[in-house]
Amino acid sequence: MNILSIIQSLTPVEAILLSIVAIYGIYKGIIIIPWLNIKNDKKKNPHLKCKYYSDLNKLIQKEVERFSKIHELKKYLIDEQMSSSDKSMINIKNILMDKYKTINPNGRDLRAYSKILDYTLSKTKTNKLKPYIVGNHFCDKNEVEFTLYKQTTTRTLMSYHIMCLDEEYYSDDFAMNRQDLMELDEDIMNDIRDEIYRLFDDIRAIAHRYSQELKKTWKKNNNLFLNRLIWISYIIMISILFDKLKSNQTQFDLSWNSTKNLK
Repeated sequence: MNILSIIQSLTPVEAILLSIVAIYGIYKGIIIIPWLNIKNDKKKNPHLKCKYYSDLNKLIQKEVERFSKIHELKKYLIDEQMSSSDKSMINIKNILMDKYKTINPNGRDLRAYSKILDYTLSKTKTNKLKPYIVGNHFCDKNEVEFTLYKQTTTRTLMSYHIMCLDEEYYSDDFAMNRQDLMELDEDIMNDIRDEIYRLFDDIRAIAHRYSQELKKTWKKNNNLFLNRLIWISYIIMISILFDKLKSNQTQFDLSWNSTKNLK
């Protein structure tokens, strides 16, 4: 599990409060960090007997588990969306190959063109489509906004793939030059566009399904967590204040005793 992903899942209030708890726990030796060489030794760490130690550890453990589940759900979401995009890339390749076969059935050219499409479609998916999927703002848009988004993004993807084909398809190596191929592909642009539209519809449906599960996981015990975190943070602040007062009193007593001894 990536700790950065957990931190990014926190709300600002939770991040601040959890930071206070974590810093205090490390400072008091309640939270053990091996690379700081702080040993879990009751003789060296009297705070292990603190009545808030168990609460603090349970709270942090429970939230780590919850954030871990949220992180896993987000990972599964992206994996499923990328799997759907893989199927669409195969469909787009089949559309392009079927059209190419009708004009240029040469076996060598077909094999070479197939390899080029594998590369260019994979590049388009990785460099252009995946960032849209990872961003995952599909649930934030209403129908009008999503339709506009779909149209704009589809144009971007198609333009990028055409640019990739321009770079990889060398006319001298094929019976059909690149210009003729572009004119040929004009007839199937609508089919490719419709396939990408279907892909975005599928991706959005997947996002909505996972969104409900994420909300359920996030909201479950979320208020309880925040209340307990505030409560423990408040106790920590009081404890720090008393520690400070106790320290000042000790210094005062030492100073007073020193003065008496001098007399």
